[in-house]
Formats: sequence, C-alpha cells, structure tokens
Amino acid sequence: MESGYLCHGCRRGRNDQTVNHEHQQTIEKHVVLGQIAAPPELDPVALLSQLDAAMAKRAACRIYVPGLCEAAGLDERAAVEQRRMNLIEDH
Repeated sequence: MESGYLCHGCRRGRNDQTVNHEHQQTIEKHVVLGQIAAPPELDPVALLSQLDAAMAKRAACRIYVPGLCEAAGLDERAAVEQRRMNLIEDH
C-alpha cells in the first residue's frame, strides 16, 4: 500500500495550525497482525530471544509481542511494545 506520509498529529486527527503539515514524502508500509504459536515447553525468554535474533537481521522490519514479553517477565518492554501496537492500530 502506498500513501503519503502523515505525522503523528495528523494520524490522530489533530489540526494544529502552528505546525507545518505538508507531507511530501511517500512511503510504503505493510502491517500484518497475527499470533505466534509455540510448544508449551518452550520457555518464553528463549522464544523472545530467538525472535529478537531473527529480527536483528531485518532492520526494516519490526515485531511487537507484548504478551510474550509479559510471559518472559519483561513488563517494561511489554508496555512499550503495547504502546507501539496501539499506534499502528489507531492508524
């Protein structure tokens, strides 16, 4: 999907007259929402580590797994990833 770039304020429907809202840049983004299935004996920390290693090879890609972060005991990371997901879903 190709569309014009919108700043955060515009995506949220804000109309701030003090900000230059001309968006000339064209970018392409693909968002895929889904679930990750893993065997119950796989440790959440190990699975998260494997995902992080795989995603490190793909600089342009992001994966957000707040539920897995919570299961791994990483509550702060889970909160950050949830906020990022919310931004995507709000768009």
